[in-house]
Amino acid sequence: MGFLLAGVALLLSTTGFLDRGQHYFGALTQDQNLVFEDRRAVETSGEDIGLVYRSNPDHPVILSGLPAYQSVQFNLPLDARPTSGHLQVDATLQVLDGVEGVLRISIDGAKRGELLLRPGVVERTLQIPLSPTDFVRDQLVVSFSLQGEGPGSSCSRNEGLEAVVEIETTSLLVLTLDRTLETPRDRVHAWGNLTRVAWPDWLQREERIRRLILAAQFERYGIQSVMVDGHSNDALTTDEMRNALPFFAALGSDLGEAEWPKALAQSGTNAGIRHFYRRTTWRERYDVRDDPAMKIPETFDLHLALGRQMNAQGWTVTVVLNNRLVHQEIVAPDHLQFEASVSLPEEMQTTVNVLEVSVASPHLSTGECDIGPELFAELLPTSRLHHGDTTFIDPIGDVRATLADLGRLKVGMVTDFSASDAQAMSEMLGALLPDAVAVGPNSESANIILTSSENVISSLQNVGPVWLVTRDPATLKLGAEFIQEGSELPRHSLGVLVVPNGVNLMDLAG
Repeated sequence: MGFLLAGVALLLSTTGFLDRGQHYFGALTQDQNLVFEDRRAVETSGEDIGLVYRSNPDHPVILSGLPAYQSVQFNLPLDARPTSGHLQVDATLQVLDGVEGVLRISIDGAKRGELLLRPGVVERTLQIPLSPTDFVRDQLVVSFSLQGEGPGSSCSRNEGLEAVVEIETTSLLVLTLDRTLETPRDRVHAWGNLTRVAWPDWLQREERIRRLILAAQFERYGIQSVMVDGHSNDALTTDEMRNALPFFAALGSDLGEAEWPKALAQSGTNAGIRHFYRRTTWRERYDVRDDPAMKIPETFDLHLALGRQMNAQGWTVTVVLNNRLVHQEIVAPDHLQFEASVSLPEEMQTTVNVLEVSVASPHLSTGECDIGPELFAELLPTSRLHHGDTTFIDPIGDVRATLADLGRLKVGMVTDFSASDAQAMSEMLGALLPDAVAVGPNSESANIILTSSENVISSLQNVGPVWLVTRDPATLKLGAEFIQEGSELPRHSLGVLVVPNGVNLMDLAG
């Protein structure tokens, strides 16, 4: 039953968040919602109202079991400044009988609201008014936790899955602004730190290439692009993308320099003390591309504060990297501060990695349903990742290095792409383009050619080295296949042909 609840949560749709957000916002005046604190809700008449979605709005935020922790971030507008507003949380709760617990909401580490868990499947909306101090920073970190217990749950197969809560993608900030939200960078922030790119049918091919290149450059700075069919005022044009890009390029550079050594518990889900039974786990996802030099993390400085246990029992501390054990230690009962320098093997790491720290109690149950005493532990803010001297080499690193030596890149298309294919192509192009190299569209010759299954190029003659960059549909990882001159290209759905010496587009059959 517990696993069924988790599966149902994953099936809850995360698409169309903008349209659904408008629906939820329009329904605020009709539905009875929980409103925390005693400030009045926002008066919208005659004022500029901005809707701001969380970063990575299409990624599901699901809390499973008791306890459970998640966090999201909202990037506030910078040009149109908020004067008041509220956080709206739309949640779907699936709770088994006998559970006693709450969904707790905190903003920047301070508890701001709680929702009582009730049996069954329930959809609830909460409103938490925001104060002027919430707008001092450019970003709000909202943390969610499930706290409580289910009597007798430890005796059943449902242990740890007594409750599943999904924070819907319609959750957002409703802000009163001092002016209309209209600058490109403010709109990117409001959409959830992603660029919505206008992709109408009538757009000329050269202009399509420009938008693909700009979208790829946004991807390099961690800003996902979404292509929008047709002409939409709720999407960026070429000029708007070009105007917004320098801000995010500078921001990405600053963040890249500031994040290493990378702190794991200064904010968000990993910050603060944990209350739990038996064991708890902190998780951190890191991308080696967050470091501009792409250095591989070499050591993890782990600092923990551990609460006392009954009967002078100690703790078991475990560190796991990408589902592989890298450190485990039994801590003496009188050691309430734990420190370790954990080596992170280079061969265990990929582009995107997950580091997990677990602490567990050796409590011996006195009965079949004994879950033990409540425990306390904290992953301290001084816990950090440190990179070494080894540079990460990804599967397309050699191709990117070859392109970097060219100085200027010309991108060509020999077929048009749908909005969904263009979005996938921008992600591939973003991973492929090197830094500090001029790139632009060209309708006659190119050394980067965007292709699809509808555009079959039999072979390339007398053009020198050729690579075909594609994404594995099973693993979603990028790979580069070297093509022998004159050989037939392998079948592929979407791909990027890299021809360093360039090729005349008119010579390509398709």
